[in-house]
Amino acid sequence: MKAIVVRWLVILAVLAFGYLLFLRRYQVEARIWHWRHGYSTRAGNYEFPVPEHWLIIEKDFVGFTMLNTAPNLARDHKFHTTSVVTFFPFRNRPIGPAGLATWRALQHQRLEKEGVKSVEEKKVTFSGEELTCIGGNELQMIFSRIRNRPPGMDDANILSLDCLSTSNLEVMFVGEPSDLQPFYVLVSQIR
Repeated sequence: MKAIVVRWLVILAVLAFGYLLFLRRYQVEARIWHWRHGYSTRAGNYEFPVPEHWLIIEKDFVGFTMLNTAPNLARDHKFHTTSVVTFFPFRNRPIGPAGLATWRALQHQRLEKEGVKSVEEKKVTFSGEELTCIGGNELQMIFSRIRNRPPGMDDANILSLDCLSTSNLEVMFVGEPSDLQPFYVLVSQIR
């Protein structure tokens, strides 16, 4: 009888440990990634910082995507998400200042057409290059068009930004407004 109880306790302990590991799988994967690769990655002509709690979830010949594995999400009734940043360092040709001005105008038109009221625009400098970021909470406008949306979607405050430099770098950000400043710091550390 005691042997059966001990077996069940061992099985329950293994299941509980497996469940906790499953809940923290991205944090564990991020630690393993950093152990193998350090705190930066190279793509194209750039070296990108990878903060401790971020994980590169996809990397190919076009670019790579990083995920924040330790988000600081509010505990309220609203829909929240973790930050995701995608870098595209392999553009064919630099667009130059005239191309960037055209891109800015097109981004503003697109956001206006989507009904985005407050547009975020910021320039970030890194290694002598300037990256222009434009976006807003257009995802909230998209969520508002969903008929049977889950509770909390109406109050979602998720930002999406498209960023472009005159050279060869394009960056996309999706995340909470509280993650915006750390995103700008991350971009400013690109070499």
